[in-house]
Amino acid sequence: GGYFFVKHLSDRQAAKRSTDPKTSRSADPKVEERKPDTVDLKVEFTEETAKSRYFGTFRKALVTNIGDTTARMPSVAFDFFKGDVKVDSDSSKIGIPYMRPGETFPVWVQVNDKKEFDRVTGIQATGVRPDEMGDSKRFLSLPIVGASLSVKERTSLVNFKPVREDFYEVTGVIENDTQGVVDVDIYAILYDKEKNIIGFASDSPDEIKPGQKIQFDIVTSRNQIFGEAADYKLIIISGE
Repeated sequence: GGYFFVKHLSDRQAAKRSTDPKTSRSADPKVEERKPDTVDLKVEFTEETAKSRYFGTFRKALVTNIGDTTARMPSVAFDFFKGDVKVDSDSSKIGIPYMRPGETFPVWVQVNDKKEFDRVTGIQATGVRPDEMGDSKRFLSLPIVGASLSVKERTSLVNFKPVREDFYEVTGVIENDTQGVVDVDIYAILYDKEKNIIGFASDSPDEIKPGQKIQFDIVTSRNQIFGEAADYKLIIISGE
């Protein structure tokens, strides 16, 4: 994540320089094309807010992959303004490591800890262009049986004190029906009853041998989800 953020700032500085005729190297748009190792993401900052029990108030932004290829490590940064003065900035990662072309995912930006502001600008962000593996090998279609979503109470540590709280849990069994050993990450995209995405969670089970079945257990606190989960979608990504 850190590498991407540094690169993101570099891109912003480069874009700023390119608009200054005194420092721009060339006015030819072909010379100033975006580097081929990045993918464009569109950012729309909404008025929708949500509160977290421990972390305060967040506002929702929608991020869309408008590029022609899958984006890896998608992230986005925001500037906060009071009038025409920039007073703060922040950055957030998308809750899933890859975004395919045309996909839109939400990201929540904490706003209660910011200086007083009246305007937020969504910066054009980029994800990193992935390797040559290809989506057909990156996004796997392995059989999953017995998957279900439930709410369970567990104890977690908050400021070093045990706290009882509710967790969402998606469990099931995944089978390797291929001829080779697979290493996967299983992501659950959580939806509310209106089919809005309200959060993400994942599990990384052990390597799965050919023909083997293994149970997965995806758990996330309800305090980290922006709404009440009513449904989910599972995405299986190669652990590479």
